[in-house]
Amino acid sequence: MNIFPTWLKSAVGSILTIPTRLAYRKCSSYLLPSFTHLISHTDELASPSTGLYSSWLVSNSTKAFPPSSPERTPNILSSRVMGTNFASTFTSAITTCNLVLDIFSHPDAAALLRDEVVSLNLKTEKNTDTNSWDHSQLKHLPRLDSALRESMRLWHLAPKSLARKVIHPDGITLPDNQHMPQGITLCISAWGVHHDQNLYPQPFEFIHDRFMPHSPEGEEKKTAAAVEPDGNFLSWGVGKHACPGRWFAVDLIKIVVGKILLNYEVEMLSERPENVWIEYNVIPPPSATLSVRRRKAHSVI
Repeated sequence: MNIFPTWLKSAVGSILTIPTRLAYRKCSSYLLPSFTHLISHTDELASPSTGLYSSWLVSNSTKAFPPSSPERTPNILSSRVMGTNFASTFTSAITTCNLVLDIFSHPDAAALLRDEVVSLNLKTEKNTDTNSWDHSQLKHLPRLDSALRESMRLWHLAPKSLARKVIHPDGITLPDNQHMPQGITLCISAWGVHHDQNLYPQPFEFIHDRFMPHSPEGEEKKTAAAVEPDGNFLSWGVGKHACPGRWFAVDLIKIVVGKILLNYEVEMLSERPENVWIEYNVIPPPSATLSVRRRKAHSVI
């Protein structure tokens, strides 16, 4: 939108958002009746047993807004659900695509990761009546966890991170004496941090076991799990504003990639396709493809 003059943005925006509005109309046919029912039965929402995000939205809207507020209408509430779905689906899909491309352009990593997943699956089948994986079992995939964190380090979606606006009336003065007035927005180059050779040797290489808790020699290393944010790993943000859905996202990606490793044969790539920069975003190349076939029936769960 920034390439268009201000007077033209409204008209251009109306045209560019047509696909979004059509998608919303399709989704709203499912969501609006549900929210209409929940709003007319608010007395049932007091029970904590509902455990539904939609119920939580309705319950909180009745506490925060007067009855006449549009924030309590089915239309706005369903929009909030779709906004949340977009945020979780979009980022998880991109992160998963990056990890798949990284794994299947490194044959040694792919073989070791599959061995780990097969081992977990055999233990799961032996100890439970189901072959599904839950959070407690996914914690026993340290190699896949390390590979995910490494892929996120290499291909963080938004290289410009931790945007913060100066709100103090007098502004702030940085350690190097640069003065930042009130209203200015500061950010950190996550790309620079994640590719700093002093922090990560061979910073542009995908080293899948970089964050393994043990070295190949069996020595313990001071490292972090994929879900843990810190000052040198900014993919989740930091502090109290770190992504609240990161545990769910990590488990989801592990399940998807784990099932691919377990159930499918994937032809290795000769080299990793380069990601595409769109302004301040880095995404997997839309033209990248993988040749995949299902493994024989006896090895599929």
